Amino acid sequence: MHEVLTASGHEVSAIDSGERALTLARHERPDIVLLDIKMPGLDGFETARRLRDRSVEDHLAIVIVTGLSDSPSRLLGLSLADDVILKPFDGAELVRRVSNLLTLQDARRQLKADRAELVRQQVFKNEMAALIVHDLKNPMAVVLANLTYSIGELGEREQRVREALVDAQIAGSRLLRIVGNFLDLHRIETSSFKIFPESIDLHDWLASVRADH
Repeated sequence: MHEVLTASGHEVSAIDSGERALTLARHERPDIVLLDIKMPGLDGFETARRLRDRSVEDHLAIVIVTGLSDSPSRLLGLSLADDVILKPFDGAELVRRVSNLLTLQDARRQLKADRAELVRQQVFKNEMAALIVHDLKNPMAVVLANLTYSIGELGEREQRVREALVDAQIAGSRLLRIVGNFLDLHRIETSSFKIFPESIDLHDWLASVRADH
């Protein structure tokens, strides 16, 4: 198997025991481990089990190679490994299976990298949205404060100006509520939202909606 895989361009390390395979896998982080069942010390099943426990985050492809053709042995091998190859093996089939597993490994790594990038982008988007919405509140508060002051200073003769300013004040208040809603949504998504229920007069609220329209 070493000769066949090396001839097909793969870098192969041949190890003669399960213990040494565990040590090598820890230090060199191979893409694929091909394990015979019958080995000195740890057999292939136990070696595969320990390798799998260590590679939860960075999935390691494991292939069981065995001359045991009985169903229980094959099922156990499939439960611990990504593939089972029966001896005597076919060289072309071995190369094809290893190539397929390497392709799958590359796809898994790319998927993991894409997922991490999506998470990073989502965190950045949430942070920027919270920052922008928060920065919108201050100028809106200044606009509303000046509108309130101007309305209070107008006399009776400036009724039309007063009505226009009141409309602007109402629209500004609505905009400020929308900004507040965005902040609340961000707090909900980051699990930092606190609910403070309060009673409202439904009649007055509906009257204000009617007046707006």
